[in-house]
Amino acid sequence: MFLGCPMTTLNYSGGLEWMGTSVEQRWNTYLVTLNAQYLWEIKRDASLKAHILGAGLIVPEYAIVWGARHLTLANLHYMRGISLTQDFIALSAAKGYRIYLLGAKPEVVSSLASQLSQKYGPDLVVGWHDGYLSDATEAKISKEILRLKPDAVFVSMGVPKQDLWIDRYSKALKIPLCVGTGGTFDVLAGFKPDTPAWAQGKGIEWLYRTYLDPATYLKRYLVVNSWFLWQIYREKLAQGLQATKIRYASMAHRFRL
Repeated sequence: MFLGCPMTTLNYSGGLEWMGTSVEQRWNTYLVTLNAQYLWEIKRDASLKAHILGAGLIVPEYAIVWGARHLTLANLHYMRGISLTQDFIALSAAKGYRIYLLGAKPEVVSSLASQLSQKYGPDLVVGWHDGYLSDATEAKISKEILRLKPDAVFVSMGVPKQDLWIDRYSKALKIPLCVGTGGTFDVLAGFKPDTPAWAQGKGIEWLYRTYLDPATYLKRYLVVNSWFLWQIYREKLAQGLQATKIRYASMAHRFRL
């Protein structure tokens, strides 16, 4: 449990195996990659919190692993969302799973679908649609997914829009596995650069994103990261006070004896 959220202690390969099993067993579930942004949002949105807590698997991004380490909690394994999506797509191609891509701009998702079809063959991506949805297009997409019966749906709309879609449709459409992927489609399609390998898993990916697009990320990261650090500090302080309370209670008990 990390700041009120249950976290898996699976390692990266275990997370991929869980995703594969969810498809094979037709679990009708979804995966959430938890980061500081999610924690910030669920403190202010009870429905989003309920959605996160209802996930079949909650895997930690780097900030969560870092925070858990400082709070001496269970040893968590870093699972980078983009890498997890990329590797599961490759696994899907190898296993014969069929995927549906939902989200991003029309030119992004269409390009990604085309690239994946060229790389892995025409049977992998059974359908796609951009993330600009009206009531009419949502109804159309629902009918299409029911007809196509994909094994996994990747939803790239950002928080909380992608989560609202998954919460509303994943069970109703009986999708074996849904995964919210944030801005992953833009990176995989080559419309935005990925974080350099030397910066991945070191807690500085947010700096690279801010450097590339300060108008989008600077204010968000300053607010969210400051809030997250305060949560860690406050929890660390609470742990220290609790340990002191237990120590004094133990001493008092010995003196009474």
